[in-house]
Amino acid sequence: MKTLVMKATRPMMAIAIALLGWSASTAHAATPADEHGPYIKNLMSATYRAPIRPAGPREFTKMDIKKLTPRAESRQDHLKIARFWEAEANQLDFQASGYEKAAAEFRQDPAPKNLGAPNSAARWEFIATAYRDEARSDRARAASHEGLANETAGL
Repeated sequence: MKTLVMKATRPMMAIAIALLGWSASTAHAATPADEHGPYIKNLMSATYRAPIRPAGPREFTKMDIKKLTPRAESRQDHLKIARFWEAEANQLDFQASGYEKAAAEFRQDPAPKNLGAPNSAARWEFIATAYRDEARSDRARAASHEGLANETAGL
């Protein structure tokens, strides 16, 4: 008898919970929608930051350039590669200037409640210098490919 009661109470409990949920959902659905008002949905996070890179179509990706570099024979190929590396250097300079600006603002007027480390400005300057170094390297690559383009034009 005890097992029969135990077997019967489990499905009864599940049915009771289902009925309670159904009645609560229908009661809410019966209220007019005007009481709730229109919801404004914020689809962006509060910590959303706009992309640093200016949006626009790119002629090549890094993978395309890696494939094109060993096979580049004509002047146009070398100029395409040079344009790509120059654009990459410009983008890195743009990012570096953003970090330098943020570091200068933080040094001038530190946040009243420092949520980051006390050396945030130094860290941002370090990142900016790394971007500047990489931009310098990309400009050197661009210059070497421009030189190769001039050599192939002279042939």
